[in-house]
Amino acid sequence: MKQAGLYFLECLAIIEFVNLTYTQWVFPWLHVQDYTSLSFSTIALSLFTGIIPGIICLVSLFYGLLHCWLNFFSEMMQFADRQFYLNWWNSSNMAEYYRNWNLVVHDWLYAYVFRDLVAYFPGRRGQKTAQMAVFFLSAVFHEYWFGVAFRCFYPVMFILYFIFGGIFFAVSRLITSRSAWNTALWFNLLIGTGMFIAFYGQEWYARRGHCAPYSNAVVDFLFPRHWNCQPPKS
Repeated sequence: MKQAGLYFLECLAIIEFVNLTYTQWVFPWLHVQDYTSLSFSTIALSLFTGIIPGIICLVSLFYGLLHCWLNFFSEMMQFADRQFYLNWWNSSNMAEYYRNWNLVVHDWLYAYVFRDLVAYFPGRRGQKTAQMAVFFLSAVFHEYWFGVAFRCFYPVMFILYFIFGGIFFAVSRLITSRSAWNTALWFNLLIGTGMFIAFYGQEWYARRGHCAPYSNAVVDFLFPRHWNCQPPKS
C-alpha cells in the first residue's frame, strides 16, 4: 500500500507539473495571438513554439500514465505483470516504437484485431490489411480523445497517426542505421507534439470567444475556425 501511495503521489505531481506548463507557458502565448489575422504561414510556423511544451507533456504523459498510474493499480490489485512498456526511446524502426510505447494497447490490438484479420485474410495481403486496420483504429481512438476534450472535429491527431504515421512506418524500414533512425524518431516526435500544442490550442481559443462560428452548424463542426477567423459580433 505504501508503494501504491507513492505512485499515486507521483501522478498528482505530474498532473500539477503539466498544469503549470500550460498555465505559465502555453496559455499566455495562445491568449495574446490575434486570431483574426492568422495566416497559413503563421499557423504552420507556430508548431515550433509548441515543441518544447509539447515534448514535456509527452514525456510526462508517458511516465505518469504508463508507469505511475498503471503501477498504482497493479499495486492495489496485486497484479504481477508490470511490463507496460519497453525502451521505445531506443527503437530501431517505427514498428518497434509502436510495439514498445504502450504494451497494454499493443497486446490488445494484436490479440483481437491483427491476429483475427490475418487468420481471415491469409497471406501477405492479409498482413497488410491487418496493419492498416490497427493503424486506423489507433488513430480514431486517439482522435476521439481530442474531439471529446475540445468539442470539435480537427483531425490533427488522426492525420499524424494514420497518414504520416503509416508513411513513416514504411520509410523507417529503409533506414538501416540505428542512430539515424533514432534521430528521425525524435525529430518526428518533436514536430508532432509541437503540432498538437499549437493547432489544437489555437482552435480551442478560437472557439472560446475569439472567432465567430460559421453560419452553417455542420461547417462549423468540421472546419477549424482559426483558419478563417471572423471577429465575434458584439
